[in-house]
Parts: sequence; structure tokens; C-alpha cells
Amino acid sequence: MNEKYTPELIKSIAEHIGCGLVCFLNPETIEVIKIPQGLLEENEFSDDDFYQADLDRIEHEWGKTICIEPPESFESFKDMERFARNEIQDKPMQVKLFNALSHGKPFRNFKNIVESSEFRQQWFDYHQLCLEKYVRDQLSAGEWIEYPEEEDEEL
Repeated sequence: MNEKYTPELIKSIAEHIGCGLVCFLNPETIEVIKIPQGLLEENEFSDDDFYQADLDRIEHEWGKTICIEPPESFESFKDMERFARNEIQDKPMQVKLFNALSHGKPFRNFKNIVESSEFRQQWFDYHQLCLEKYVRDQLSAGEWIEYPEEEDEEL
């Protein structure tokens, strides 16, 4: 992986995608632009919108862009399962977490159980490590969007 991708950069991107932001990284300048995932999905920007200006900048000024979106829900679900299975040694708590994951609204139920437990910080630390690994995997894949340079149209 590129040595420009420092642990601090990876941690920062992980924190942002954990909050539902899509991170666009310029691999040459290591600049990151963050846009809420919901706005991108709805694609409802006006010309004077702050985020539209960022998107225009990415498309017209950056040569290459790496887009890192938040993990899919099934990936986050696997992280919760691994946490319950591998990180929690307390059997009653494991049972509670697996019950939460096997019934309706697993994300909400898991969150409610963990956040009111002694394992709250352990989950946050574990989840951050999972997100950082996800970011490193995305950066290692080296998949980027290349925008062609615009040609001046002759009239």
C-alpha cells in the first residue's frame, strides 16, 4: 500500500465512513472530501449547494479519485457477529448479543445491549479497528475513478 496512506489518514477516513459519509480521496494530494451518503443516493444537489461544489471539484479538478463508501450492512453485521463470538468471553452477554442479532432489528437491538453494558468501549474500539481494516482493504484494491480531462469545445 502507498506509504502516503498514513495510519492517521486511515483512522480519519474510518471515522467518517462510520458516521455515514462517503470519502473521496485524491491519491496524488491525499486530500479527502466527505459527502453524506444519503445526499449522494438521492442525488438532489442545487448549483449553490456546498456539496455540489465539492463534487464538481472532484470531477473537474482531480485526475484520479478513490471513493470509499461506508461498508454494506451485511459487512457490519459480520463485524457484530465476530465481536460477540471472539471478543466477548462473558457467556450470558454472548447469548444476549446473538439473540439480538437473530431477531428483528438486529442493529438497533445489538446497539441497545452493547451501549448499556460494560462492553461499550470494547465494541467501539473493535468497530473502529474493523472500519480501519475495511479502509486499508479499499485503498489496497487501488480502484479509483478517473475523470477525463475536459476539452474546450470549439464554436
